[in-house]
Amino acid sequence: MADKLLTKRQASTPSGGSPVPKMMKKGAGKFTLDDLSNPPSKDELSRYEDMPLERLPQKYKRQTDQRVFCNRSVDMHKIRYLGFDMDYTLCEYNSPATEELTYTLIVDQLIEMGYSEEFRKFRYRPDFPIRGLIIDRAHGNIIKTDAYGHILSVYHGHHRLQSDATRKHYPTRFLHSHEIGSNDFRVLNTLFGLPETSLVADVIHFFDSQAEYETLESGLGVQKGSTFLSYEAIYNDIRKAVDRVHDKGQLKTAIVGDLPKYVRLDARLPLLLDRARDHGKGMFLMTNSGYGYTESIMNYLFSVEGAKPWKSYFDLIIVSAKKPSFFQEEGTPLREIDQETGSLKLGEFCGEDPTGRVFSGGSVDHLNQLLGCQGQSILYFGDHIYGDVLKSKKLSGWRTFLIVPEIRHEIRSLKESQPHYEHLKNLEFMLAEVHRDLASDAQQAPDNSDLKTELKSAAQEINRCFNKHFGSIFRSGTRQSLFAAQSAQFADLYSSTLLNLINYPFFYFFHSEMDVLPHESRAWS
Repeated sequence: MADKLLTKRQASTPSGGSPVPKMMKKGAGKFTLDDLSNPPSKDELSRYEDMPLERLPQKYKRQTDQRVFCNRSVDMHKIRYLGFDMDYTLCEYNSPATEELTYTLIVDQLIEMGYSEEFRKFRYRPDFPIRGLIIDRAHGNIIKTDAYGHILSVYHGHHRLQSDATRKHYPTRFLHSHEIGSNDFRVLNTLFGLPETSLVADVIHFFDSQAEYETLESGLGVQKGSTFLSYEAIYNDIRKAVDRVHDKGQLKTAIVGDLPKYVRLDARLPLLLDRARDHGKGMFLMTNSGYGYTESIMNYLFSVEGAKPWKSYFDLIIVSAKKPSFFQEEGTPLREIDQETGSLKLGEFCGEDPTGRVFSGGSVDHLNQLLGCQGQSILYFGDHIYGDVLKSKKLSGWRTFLIVPEIRHEIRSLKESQPHYEHLKNLEFMLAEVHRDLASDAQQAPDNSDLKTELKSAAQEINRCFNKHFGSIFRSGTRQSLFAAQSAQFADLYSSTLLNLINYPFFYFFHSEMDVLPHESRAWS
């Protein structure tokens, strides 16, 4: 006999949600929630009498810190292959230890390039940067915009620019879509970019604070005697230093030298992949990291009790993928790696069986051919909005799962900001009341200046609960950030960790809730 639909809810109340209210009297032959099987049959659904929204029980949701969030519906039953990036996806780096290490190595490179030994006193500030900020190369500014390019906040060095100073550089307080992500306005969307963001502010602040350097009226740099140092040149040097740290392998060497300090170990990872395999899911690894580093990291991640050798979990392994170029038609040549020496084998791979092999480079066409699968049958997990999610979605049609570790902090901050949010909603109610019954024939505007000031202050208090400099990575007050907009547009699913997928069956239907537009909210509430 089938379970009733509400049996589990009644057993799990209160943790499972609010109890079901006493049912209204039903019409003849009609079913209520109490009568439905789990899941309901076609006949039951045809006879079901809808409950008014105000009486409908709260929908069951898993605990927030264990959830996978859904922007667009994904039926896991239809997913044939799960694809994974490695860095910040399969491998979660410990924070802030990894950012502090990266920051220090970049500083060392800048000193080698001729910058002051005073830089060794710099320290990474984990409470300063967030993902999704924009670097204005010419002015050395760090900018946060909303989803449409409207400027929300600007920092120059350690100082937040006030409205007048912001309008001096950006008269419309707006960046066009073609500017964002251009060479002039670089978007830092990766977790690896956090130390870079912090260092830009520290170096700019250093030169602006030196008595022997004069800050130019143009706002384009500083001058010492006959020596002009532009903010753009400073940023370019920081970028060179970042590239050197990665190209020379200094960061990866340091991480591999102390894996417990920098890499989080979790026994749920092999368990999750085992369960995926048990449900018939294929899996592949595609990372920009080289083979040697990948081998070290993956061996460590799968060193937990009960785990099998890491390569046995994957039908296809691609390192040095060079994303996002990987998603372009041409990509790069697909070459096999000699797993004993780590060297590339001669020639391009043109076989059909990837079993037991490790490849370097290639393109999405190579991957589709080797797996015999493409498009929406693939769900790809990654942390990089541009390299992992945007390009795989736009150019390949893959389903996408964005890893956002910051959600853990965001959830804590949401709880902390609750009193300020309640105050904001009260103020919004007051503002609506001030304008009640006023139409176009009103001759005198009410003085609501104090109320508007308080509204702005309440929004700022909410922001400070997330990050005292830039607020939440997803919003600023009532407006969504650029990062939030890109996540919503290109990530079908997102979560703080891919391990949260372990809380769902592999036939789960992730259903996106219906978006309610402002003009619809009153009618449907």
